[in-house]
Amino acid sequence: MNNKSQDLAEIQRTRDRKLRLLFTIGSLAEGGAERWVLNLITKLDRDEFECAVVVVKPLLSPCDSLLNAFKGIQVPVYTLDLKHYQLLFPLGTMRMKKVFRKFKPDLVQTNLLVDRFYAVRAAASLNVPLVSTFHGETQLANLSKFKRRIYLEHLEFSDAIVAVSNHARRSLPEDFRESVIVIEPFVDVKHFAPTRQRSFSGKQELTLGTVSTLTPKKNIPQLVHLFAEVTGRLPFVKKLIIIGEGPERPAIEDAISCLGLSGAVDLVGYQEDIGPWHSRMDFYVSTSLGEGLPQAMLEAMSSSVIPIVNNVGGVPEALSEGRNGFLLDPANHEANVQKLEQIFVDCVRDPSKYTAMAKAARRTVIEKFSSEIIVPRYRKLFIEIAQEREGSE
Repeated sequence: MNNKSQDLAEIQRTRDRKLRLLFTIGSLAEGGAERWVLNLITKLDRDEFECAVVVVKPLLSPCDSLLNAFKGIQVPVYTLDLKHYQLLFPLGTMRMKKVFRKFKPDLVQTNLLVDRFYAVRAAASLNVPLVSTFHGETQLANLSKFKRRIYLEHLEFSDAIVAVSNHARRSLPEDFRESVIVIEPFVDVKHFAPTRQRSFSGKQELTLGTVSTLTPKKNIPQLVHLFAEVTGRLPFVKKLIIIGEGPERPAIEDAISCLGLSGAVDLVGYQEDIGPWHSRMDFYVSTSLGEGLPQAMLEAMSSSVIPIVNNVGGVPEALSEGRNGFLLDPANHEANVQKLEQIFVDCVRDPSKYTAMAKAARRTVIEKFSSEIIVPRYRKLFIEIAQEREGSE
């Protein structure tokens, strides 16, 4: 253990209580940022940290699939209970302050624009340090003047700014980039592991899969159309599994029906444990239009599922073309159809190449994105920020 690690350990030993962390999120819908919060809390040492979650939206939606998961690890979940949060800024801030006074956090960690809006105001008012994590690309040019002002305010009032990829960091305003810390998403590589030695030798049929919130940005209808064209030309590409829920589900169901794919596409909804589904997939395919560094892709790679993913956001920071997966062009549908056909035909002709690629995908996650590597970086950050604030008082 180096001197700095020893100092951090000593700080925690000499505290008269655990460090209290409050995580804020917009809702408990199953998305990358929401699952990231659950996973991080699960991995933090309960002898060092006491954690709670505050959610902006009500806990009444059937899509609030993570509520039971937080209850299962005995983490209290508070709600601001705002149905129309854009119109309720004063009420939301008042309720966030109420949660702060009840839980008495030593540090607050925020994740999305809506929860960060209220957390920044409460933290500034009650003098609580704030860590803001940016999970995706920040496109300030596409935001209204009001939202741009909010983003800049959040950056200015954060004690630490974290981006999940170098791409996400570069998308933040230039004045703040030097201070941004890049801490990538992480995967429990023991849980997300192949249940058997993955081999493409003798494969007669291929199954594709994706894990996603069903929102317009994730572009799932486009994936369904890609699959329709590929399976029409290559009948051995038999199945597409879509895991997730969201407002785009009716549009996706319509696309499946119109294309005559009811027997070939399984829209299975939210699944609490994704790991076992990876064993059914040969390739993980995503046509998302924007990503920071996708958690679902990394989990699939950890399970030795080869990713074929749109070249957006921080994806190329984990995926190397032809070595541990493949990149698609989000602007060229026909080229993507041809590329998928080439990949799948090549897989049948040269299975050993793809068996090696599946192993390389898992090795990438073990070496760069495992929880054993990433979680200690968050532990260190939380302790240092809290200690700096305590030392300045």
